[in-house]
Amino acid sequence: MGLILGLAFFAGCKKDKAKDTGGNATYKVKFVGTVSAGSSIKSVSIVYGVNVKSFTALSGTSWTQEMDLKEQELRSFSDNPTKNISFGVQADGVNASATGKAEIFVNGTSVKKAEGSGTVLSPNATYIFD
Repeated sequence: MGLILGLAFFAGCKKDKAKDTGGNATYKVKFVGTVSAGSSIKSVSIVYGVNVKSFTALSGTSWTQEMDLKEQELRSFSDNPTKNISFGVQADGVNASATGKAEIFVNGTSVKKAEGSGTVLSPNATYIFD
């Protein structure tokens, strides 16, 4: 009986091959920020793992950045299996009806979107990989 329970326990702990790639998987990640006409994007921030990229002194109604990120770069710590990305847009809305959006795409698929409205726009999207 103890052997069966032990085997059941270890079978439940089996590593998922899709998650355990040794940190070598590469993801094509695209960040897209947009605001409504008359509004202006001022800055954006991208956080992946322990890495932070900020882009300031921006203007306009759209902003896009593409990055090829390795799985190991998405982890907060090398021994932590959680992989995540955050993307935030800071913008001035033209009026209270202004809208803004921050969207993350992974390998061509939209995985997370955040939206906001008003004169101060700060949508922030966070995606945690499975």
